[in-house]
Amino acid sequence: MIRALVDMRGLTAMAIAAATGVWGVTTYPPNADNVFLQLIALREPVIFRALMHGYAALWFSTSFMAASLVLSIGRHRGVSTGADTPHPRAPAVSET
Repeated sequence: MIRALVDMRGLTAMAIAAATGVWGVTTYPPNADNVFLQLIALREPVIFRALMHGYAALWFSTSFMAASLVLSIGRHRGVSTGADTPHPRAPAVSET
């Protein structure tokens, strides 16, 4: 079962990223009491919304990249690279 999850590493990484992103955004929401964020919200609401969406997007994208990297390393860890297997001899070249 673990091998099947590692083989579907894109889908598995998305599921891990979704769970981590939802947990991160709900557990650590942006600090609404920050004076600088309040000032940005008053003067430039579009930039404030972009910052808030960017904060949420980083929770999802960072965890996706980390999960994808870990699953890729796990997939290739047990695979032979071919360095331990002998290569066939090249045919002899006749000089004429």
